[in-house]
Amino acid sequence: MRRNKNRILWVFMTVVLLIGLFSISALAVDPVDPSDTLDVYLKTSAGTTLLHTYELSEMEDLAKGEDVEYSSIDNMPATVYTIASGVYVEDLLDDVQQYTEMDIWDFSKLRFKATDGATGNFTYDDLFEDRYYYPGLHEDGHGLNEDQEIDYEVGEGSLVQPMLAIEAWQTRKPMPGEYRDPYEPERYTILFGMSEKELEKVKKRTSDYKRGINELTIDMGDVAPPTDGEVPVAGIDLDRSAATISVGKMLQLNATIEPDNATNQGITWTTSDVSVATVSSSGLVTGLTAGTATITATADGDTSKSETCTITVSEQSNSGGNSGNDSESISVSKIVLSKSELTLAVGKERTLTATVSPSNADDRDVSWKSSDAGIAKVDQDGVVKGIKEGSATITATAGGRSATCKVTVVDADVAVNGVKLNDSNLTLSKGNTYQLKAAVSPDTATNTTVFWSSDAPGVVSVDTEGLVSAKNIGSAVISVMTEDGSFTARCQITVSDTAPSFSDIANNWAKKDIESMIGLNFITGYDDGTFRPNNTITRAEFLSILIRVLEKTQNIQLQSDNTFTDTAGHWAKDYISTAVKLNITTGYDDAKFGPNDKITREQIAVMLAAAASYDQNQPAATFNDSPLIAEWAVPAVSYAVNEGIFTGYKDGSFGPKKNATRAEVSALMMRFYEKMNQTKD
Repeated sequence: MRRNKNRILWVFMTVVLLIGLFSISALAVDPVDPSDTLDVYLKTSAGTTLLHTYELSEMEDLAKGEDVEYSSIDNMPATVYTIASGVYVEDLLDDVQQYTEMDIWDFSKLRFKATDGATGNFTYDDLFEDRYYYPGLHEDGHGLNEDQEIDYEVGEGSLVQPMLAIEAWQTRKPMPGEYRDPYEPERYTILFGMSEKELEKVKKRTSDYKRGINELTIDMGDVAPPTDGEVPVAGIDLDRSAATISVGKMLQLNATIEPDNATNQGITWTTSDVSVATVSSSGLVTGLTAGTATITATADGDTSKSETCTITVSEQSNSGGNSGNDSESISVSKIVLSKSELTLAVGKERTLTATVSPSNADDRDVSWKSSDAGIAKVDQDGVVKGIKEGSATITATAGGRSATCKVTVVDADVAVNGVKLNDSNLTLSKGNTYQLKAAVSPDTATNTTVFWSSDAPGVVSVDTEGLVSAKNIGSAVISVMTEDGSFTARCQITVSDTAPSFSDIANNWAKKDIESMIGLNFITGYDDGTFRPNNTITRAEFLSILIRVLEKTQNIQLQSDNTFTDTAGHWAKDYISTAVKLNITTGYDDAKFGPNDKITREQIAVMLAAAASYDQNQPAATFNDSPLIAEWAVPAVSYAVNEGIFTGYKDGSFGPKKNATRAEVSALMMRFYEKMNQTKD
């Protein structure tokens, strides 16, 4: 794995500490033969190999540092000022990587050798820990005081990257107001920064530099080179070592090969007892009978590398499978990140938050991983740091479930210059909710974090995602403010009396959901003042409700194409066409949709799962009528139940073939609406 380097901000003001600048008595520096080439070697336990010889033209192509300022202390001690242009060591190593299958960032040390035979050995921390340029060291009134200590505050410097300078000019300041004549050190000069610890202890020479570098040896320590150009498997990691599931339940195990660039990433799954638990080729475990089985994940690239998980299969707690068993493991059903996309500048940090559901799941520990720690690294608290320009995916995993965030690292921050809301004036019925959306400008702004607030939370409250809830009659102002620049936008919300009350829902179990759905214009009542909550609903009616929800939460647009022979003149033609475009439904096999057919509960589950782009690998939802669920609907029903969108009946059944009622649809679609608000892009 490429180690988490402390990549340093490309800033014009940078620092470097130089090795062997002047002798104590000399007033000039003995010349060193410059080098027009740089030989790069790789040293492993098998020996040393020349990887590539860099010509001057290649080094000039890699050079990103131009007229970079540095400061340092020599062994007098005296202050030294340097202006240099050249190749950052980080960029050089990144370029060298193309000449070997080994991850050179796992080096033990870097050895630089000069044309005069001088050498310098550096560990990772020697070069890449935080090092600084301190401009005050070479300015009048600063530098060293009479006690030979730096008369300069720690922390006033700028971060710098280590460099192999192609050109550099230096002046030395042995006494206040006195500078030596500039001279040009020979190619290539290794330059690097001064740490804060070194700054505090300048009575000793803090570090050296070498001129005329013509060799670089990347020492990998005792690591053996790969054979036949292959990257060998170093190990295998399994996300859990033990778990308990019920008979008939499933559990997804996840294994990863290390390193992540190993040539053979294949994994073979086996079980010690197929009568107790089986495991698929992707690590999906199914409990069959009560007992214990050991699931083993073995690396195909090296069968000596394996990890195991002990699976205990227990009897179901009851025939319906709905009541809990205190001894049974509660699996994680989902994990949601605070952001699905993130932009940050090199050197900057942002924190991602992971929410694991259900809240009482046994394995709630979240692990974090970056797809490319050389671009963006993440610690185990979810703190993401930009390392260099590019894109990487941050993955949070808990209990076998994962969520990702795409991170784009840019060279420098793009400042926010404003924010707008999708509504500036609203009227809501008491008890209803509405999703406000903030658009930060420009679109390329680095920090798009916003904060929401209400000046009357007792009237209208707002959550961290901009979802407002009308609580009491009155008015309130909802404000959104950007973290970057504190730009604000506001929405005036007036809360009226409750939504129109229908004569037939006063005592209905779904009354609140019905009123909310009506307040959001997702569904309507009848002209005679009734809602008819127990009436069944058609396929066309359901899709019209679903598409309205997606219009509000996902900003989709209605499509007007006609797909089926029986929907050309139907009032819901556009809703049905849109659902087809979104791959929510395909209709029947005879090119008909059946818009006026009553919709069943399992059909609804399939459509909702498709609309949410769900993961089909779901823990099985078990009911006493599970065998009645169509095979094509099983994963979707499990998803809808696991997400809390659907619930079973009191008798332990799901009722897959039952026609859904208007009350049932109102309740489950409010849950779906809230879910889509939480997971919207």
